[in-house]
Parts: sequence; structure tokens; C-alpha cells
Amino acid sequence: MNTYTTIRERLLNLFSKRFPGNTLAHRGELFDTPLFGADINLQARDLLYLFFDVEREFGITITENMIIDDRFLTINSITGLIYECHLNKTGIGDRYSVIHG
Repeated sequence: MNTYTTIRERLLNLFSKRFPGNTLAHRGELFDTPLFGADINLQARDLLYLFFDVEREFGITITENMIIDDRFLTINSITGLIYECHLNKTGIGDRYSVIHG
């Protein structure tokens, strides 16, 4: 079972591999800071890469509603989204999804 902390560590490792020059997201005080904001400064295309990396790495499906509801916005919100997806396993192969909204 994936714990919240383990998921965040895996997410941060994924982030480091995708964006090796950007270490700001690893600072605990920035875990609730928007990834595309001035502090971390990712571009929209960077979030798209991260989106697909997260789906592949964690075997989840991120729905449009999750994006609309700002659940793919910060390190903590993405960690929570992944954690919730794992708690709500649908049983379809190795994929997980959350029906939200």
C-alpha cells in the first residue's frame, strides 16, 4: 500500500528526473505553491509532461474534473490526488481512477 509520504517521495523523484535543474519543488515550504507560479516557474508544457509522467508512473487516470478542480496544481495536491486514486481502485487492470464531481 502506498502511503502519502511514499507517494510524495516518488512524485519528487519523478519531478527531479523530468526537471533536473529545478530543485525548488523539493523545498517543503513550497509543497502548497502552484507549480506554474513565480516560485517554481514551470511552463504549461512542463505540466503536461508531468501529467503524463504521473499517469504512467502511478498507473492512474487523471480526469478533466481533477484538473478543473485544481487538483493538479501543487506537489501536495498532486500527491493527494494520487493517494485518493489508489484508495479508489476500480479493478480495471492495473489502472485506477476517481470519479469526481
